[in-house]
Amino acid sequence: MSRECRMCREVVADEAMRCRHCTADLRSWPRRHPILLATVGLSIVGVLLAGSVLLMVAHSWAKELERAAAKGPQQVASTGWYLETDKSVMDDSPKVVVSVLSNQDVSGKNPQLVVRCEGSTLDIYVDTRWALRPEDGNRRTVRYRFDGERPLQARLLSSGNQQAVFFDRPQVVAKKLAGARALALEYQSLTWGEQTVTFPVSGFDSRAVQRCLAH
Repeated sequence: MSRECRMCREVVADEAMRCRHCTADLRSWPRRHPILLATVGLSIVGVLLAGSVLLMVAHSWAKELERAAAKGPQQVASTGWYLETDKSVMDDSPKVVVSVLSNQDVSGKNPQLVVRCEGSTLDIYVDTRWALRPEDGNRRTVRYRFDGERPLQARLLSSGNQQAVFFDRPQVVAKKLAGARALALEYQSLTWGEQTVTFPVSGFDSRAVQRCLAH
C-alpha cells in the first residue's frame, strides 16, 4: 500500500511517518500536535464544567429569590396594607408585620406605618424614611389624628437611627386603627422641616396581630 506525499507529491509507503524524498512529516494533525490537542480538549472540558457550575449557582439563586419573595410582604386584598408573617429562629414564636405607606411622599420617599408583633411584644411605629429633628432625650414631638377627631400631641420614643417614632400604648392604637379610615401624622424632619402625612388605614385587620399575641 502506498500514498502520495502531500508536500512533494512523491509516492511513499502508506505507513511512513516521514517522506523519504522531502522529509515532510506525514502524520495526521492530532498526532503531530498531541500537546495542543490535549490543551484544547482540557479547555473544552473546563468550559463545560464552568458552565454547569454557573447553571447550578443561577438555579440556586433563583430558588433563594423565590423563597425570599414567598416570605416577603403580601398585599391584603382591596386594601393598601401589606402582611408579612414569619417565626423566630430561636423559639418558633410567631412574627407578624402589617404595614401601609402614606399617601404623600417626602422628597421621593413614602413614610410607612408599621404594626409589628413578635412573640408577646406589640410595636406600632412610623418610619419617616428621613432623620427627625433632634430634641432633648430620645423622644420626638409629633401630632397625630384619627379621621376627624381632635389632634393629639405626644412625645414619642424615637428609633436608634432617628428616623422612626414608636407609639405609646400600642394596644390602644391598634384598636383605633381597626375602626379608623385615616391616620394623619405631623412631625419635624431634620432635612425637610415640618411634614404632615396621611396613612389610609381602612381595612386594617387586627386578627393576625391578636393571634400572634395570644401565642
